[in-house]
Formats: sequence, structure tokens, C-alpha cells
Amino acid sequence: MLKYLPLSILLLSMALILPACSSDNNIEPACDSVLVILGLDRKDGDLADFVDQVSTPDSPSYGQYLTMEEIAEQFGTSPEVVQTVSEFLEEWGMFETELGPTGGTLTCKACVETAKMLFCYKPDAETQSLCIPPQLQGRVQEVLVISSTSSTTIDNLSVESRQVSQDTGERSTGTPEGCKAGVDTGGFTPNQWLTAYGIDKLHEKGMTGKGIRVAILNSTPWHAEALKTYTECFSIPDPNSHIVQFPFVKPFSYIESEMDIEIIITAAPDLDRVTTFSGVSNVGPTLVYVHMAVLDANLMGDTLPHVVSSSGGVCENSLTKDELSLLEHLFMSGCAAGITYVEDSADLGFQGDCGGTGANYPTSSHYVTGVGGTSMTLTPSNEIENQTVWNDGIDGISGGGPSSIFPRPDWQGTPLFDPFSGYGRLTPDVAFFASEAHPGYAIYGPTFGPFDTNLIWTTGGGTSASAPLLAGIVALLNQQLIAEGNPALGCINPLLYKIASDPEQYNKLFWDITDGTNGGDTVRTGKATEFYDLATGLGSLKADAIAEYLKAHPPGS
Repeated sequence: MLKYLPLSILLLSMALILPACSSDNNIEPACDSVLVILGLDRKDGDLADFVDQVSTPDSPSYGQYLTMEEIAEQFGTSPEVVQTVSEFLEEWGMFETELGPTGGTLTCKACVETAKMLFCYKPDAETQSLCIPPQLQGRVQEVLVISSTSSTTIDNLSVESRQVSQDTGERSTGTPEGCKAGVDTGGFTPNQWLTAYGIDKLHEKGMTGKGIRVAILNSTPWHAEALKTYTECFSIPDPNSHIVQFPFVKPFSYIESEMDIEIIITAAPDLDRVTTFSGVSNVGPTLVYVHMAVLDANLMGDTLPHVVSSSGGVCENSLTKDELSLLEHLFMSGCAAGITYVEDSADLGFQGDCGGTGANYPTSSHYVTGVGGTSMTLTPSNEIENQTVWNDGIDGISGGGPSSIFPRPDWQGTPLFDPFSGYGRLTPDVAFFASEAHPGYAIYGPTFGPFDTNLIWTTGGGTSASAPLLAGIVALLNQQLIAEGNPALGCINPLLYKIASDPEQYNKLFWDITDGTNGGDTVRTGKATEFYDLATGLGSLKADAIAEYLKAHPPGS
């Protein structure tokens, strides 16, 4: 008998190295198994149209989001397709079959030999050329396989290196506050960057993230003792924080996990819940699986997040057509449910992740807001004195550039973008402070290195810091909007570019970065310029100003 399992239970049943398994009802003999993800025939075209309607501020349908159950019913596959594919899987002895939360995927376990026979799976191949069985043609669109050999290990995990030092020897501008150990790092302390971007003024008005839920995608779990030390140093409330561990990456200490959650809970200290999905890798099939899990409400206390913050990404050209197709389906589904996706633009400069041939993904997705990096100096009162493109050379450069896969969206199609004629989707969308050593953010966590549990005060940064900062700001804006009876922001790109297209509002709500470059000496190769550029996007949001704007002009009203 076919057995459907919720994703949360299936997740817990998996191990880092998928073990030998057997079916309880003896249909399937003991075998070495793999996890198979099937993308079903579904209504992605209609889903894309729906997301456009609920995300465009001038649309009468703006903000009329659906529950995940409604999304599955309206845009997922038909019950007949589910039944046909499920029966086929059962006939071939596949087990633990589960319909994904969007209604557009089926996940199951299969013996390796079965996967080889049906899906052209090659256990020892570095890249897979998977196939769809003839019996499933027209019902299945994509096939992905996750196995022990596709699990990411320390040796091949793609993570961004970080400068770590207990004292950079370089004093931050502005006026720091906090415990002596935190201040002595030399990095910007919370009071400094909260003031710089106007977040402190939102806190003073009671906008602290109440009722809002954030999910963080990261490679490793954070240390509870590190989080406690950080919050005590800077007088931040203990967060309602949780970890969901995935089996694809063996956990190891890495300071970025601490940095991500520390920045988010500093910007939004009273979040209803913050959940770190740990064990995320840049391998395509696991990215798909993790983003499926984000849409499973069981993993976040029976409710979906308002904001998903992720760092790392991968060159868009390194993902297969099936991987991109399923990821786009998941991002669209999240946007249809009112989720905001925030992703860093990476730290390798202009088209750096792609060696000059494309953009970082998922930053290049229309449904994700990409965040670049800046450097800044502060006045004694911690206001921004100067802000430029983050470019520390080999220590890190703000990522950005045009997509070679995704076309230019309408909201990047105004005459203001004529300098980038002929380019596809432009990245990033916005940017915040990222310079990790000049002076960096003051953080507390493990020194960089596999399995290192030595916790220290240090500095961190990169676009992996600027992305969670934006996630925190979005959480505060959502609190204000929802409290006043308005919908959450959801996919915010159309709104950001609509606001920015008004020169008067742009100058009030954005800090325009016009100095520096993340690549060449022209605007088409990453040089900063007025308004939009491929190093810092539209620039930095002034959190207090944009909150006032949204209060007076709630989108969709």
C-alpha cells in the first residue's frame, strides 16, 4: 500500500549517508537507496501570472495571497496525474512517497538499481543526465536524485571565506556601544549600523518584528552559547530560535551561521520565530529539497515564514534545466503565499560566480531580492558619512551582473535602465554594509575551520551579512503593514523599483551609491553610477523613511 509521509517526517527519517533500507510490507527488499524528486505536470504559467498580479503594487489583486493548500489546488498537478505517477512508483517498489507542499512535486525513495534503470541515474558520475521513463512522459517534467554521493562534505562545500580576528587593529568610525569584548573587535556594533540605516527609529516606534517569522538557510547550525553571549553583550532579548538540520551536509562550525542570526535578531529583536534550516549546500538537487522544506509549515511551528534569508548561492549556469525549473516553481509558490525571498549577490565581484558568463542564483530569479555590499564610514553620531561599493580586492567584492538565463523583468524595463540595454535580469537589487575587515560587524562565534568549537569575539561581513540585514528590515516593515490591516510585502521587487522610479521618492528613501566598482570602469561592467548599477543595485534602503512612505502609501491601496 502506498504510504504518504509529510515532508517533516521524511526529513527526520533520512541520514547524512542514506542507509540500507527495506519496506515494512516486504514489497521492497533491503537496498541502498536514493531520494528521487519528480517535478509533476503543473500550471506554472498560470502561477507566474498570479504572482505578477499579487506582487504588482498597482494591481487590484495586490497582496491577495493564497495558502499553500490553495496554491496546490489551483496550480499544482491534477489528482489523476498524482495517482498515475504514484501507482507507477509503487509498482517499481519505490517507497515513502510524499506529495510536496506546492502540489507540484512527488518525493520518494528508490533502490539505487531501480533509479539506474528508470531514471538513468549513474552513482559515480559527477554530473547526471537523468531521464523520464516513457510511462511518465507528459506527467513528469523534471527528475532529480539525491544520494550519499551528492551529499556535500567539508572538502567540496562552497562557502565564502571570512576574515576572522579577535581585534582587527582598525577602529570603527562612529561611536560603538556594548560590552567591552564586543566593542574591542573594532567592528561596527549594533547601535552603529542600526542608526546608520534608520532601523533604530523603527525600534523606538515599537517596530521590532512582533508577530513576524523568518527562516534562515545556512550550511551549519549556530551555537546556542554564542548566541547567548552576543545577546547579553548588546542587550538583545533572547530570540525564539530553532534549528532544522538537513542530512545533506555534515554539520561543522562556521561563523557565518552566527553572523546571519545575530544580524537578523538585532534588526528584528522580537520576532515571533526565527528558524535556521541548517545543512544547506549549493548542490542543485539539495537546493530544491531545502526550498521545498521551507514551504512545509510543519517545520516552522505549523506556519510559513514571512521572510526567507539565504546566503551563498551558485552560478546560474551551473544548475541544470530541471533544477532551475523546480526552484523557480518553488519561489513562485512562496511569493504566491506572501513570502519575501532575500539572497546575497556573492563576494566575487562582477559576474564573479560565473566567470563573466552570468549572474549568481537565486539572486537572478525574478522572485528573489538580491543584496550586494557596500563600505561605509560614519559620523560620531553613527549617521552615514560616506558609502561606496564594497571592494576589498581578494578579501571580497560585491557581486552583481546581468543574467544570461532570465530575461529582463518589466520592473527593470523603464528608460532609467537604458544603459544596460541588451542585458537580461540585472543584479543586485539593493545593497548594505558588507566590508568584513574595514571594519566589519562585531559578532561572536567559532573561528573559521571545520569542527572548530572555539568561540571568540571577532568581525565578519560580506554580502552574507547584508542579506540578513535586509531580511530584518523587511520583517519590521511587515509588522507595520500587517498591524494596519495591509498584506505582507511578499515579492518586493516590483514595489522597490516602482518607488525608485520616482526621482523625488528615490532620493528620500534610498542611499544612492555612486562611487567605486565591483569590476570594470564602465556602468555595463560594474562601475557605480547614479540610480541603478550592477554593484549596489538601487542602493541602500533608509528603513525609517521607507516605513513612513509605506504608512502613507500602503501598496495596493
